[in-house]
Amino acid sequence: MPWRPSRPMLLLVGLAMVGCGAADTASSPTPVTIGNAASSPATVPSTAPPATALYVPPDPNATVGPLAPVEVIEPCPTSDPSAVGPNMLEEQTRLEPMLGQVLAYGQAHPDSWGSYGLVWQGDGDASVFVSFTTEVETHRTALLAQAAFPGELVVCQVAITGAEAQALQTQLSRELAGRFASVGVGSSGAVDVVLLPGEEQTATDLVARFGDAVVVTFGEMIQQEDAFPIST
Repeated sequence: MPWRPSRPMLLLVGLAMVGCGAADTASSPTPVTIGNAASSPATVPSTAPPATALYVPPDPNATVGPLAPVEVIEPCPTSDPSAVGPNMLEEQTRLEPMLGQVLAYGQAHPDSWGSYGLVWQGDGDASVFVSFTTEVETHRTALLAQAAFPGELVVCQVAITGAEAQALQTQLSRELAGRFASVGVGSSGAVDVVLLPGEEQTATDLVARFGDAVVVTFGEMIQQEDAFPIST
């Protein structure tokens, strides 16, 4: 996937993660926050993220070996950005049991599991999504048979597993110190790397090394209070 040559101003949007922080940035270490599937009314976000994706954190010292990203045929959907509303928490609570079901299933298939979470169609209207790198149809059939709300389950595809994506995020945050605006796992399942201006050679090198496992863009940091809030 080629890097995009310019993005003069980027809003740094992160995803809710289980037990770990949000996308690494080159700005102040003070975290910003959003709600996850079990959040309280005080932490409901004011703007819907592309997807409320939940990940299991990797070893902070993890190093990723050679990757062979699969071709994504059935990409995961993104949320309607206008979906924020007063009924979000109620919908999150209603779907929480099914989030637990897909989490247990994904943990039982670590060699292909990507991530899971909520995708929003409108205020108070969400579906549960879960992603895999391969055998998507097989996983879909198995999950639909056990899902609490099969009509609200989306089984989709990612290029690399969630464990690989999280480990790659950790590795690139170390390797690219001083050269990036943000590094984080995006809703596509790839690692989104926003490089600082002038790092075109770094972009070329990343794409050559990791292919579709990374999405590289350029941007500038903005003030934290203007960024979308992110929770741990």
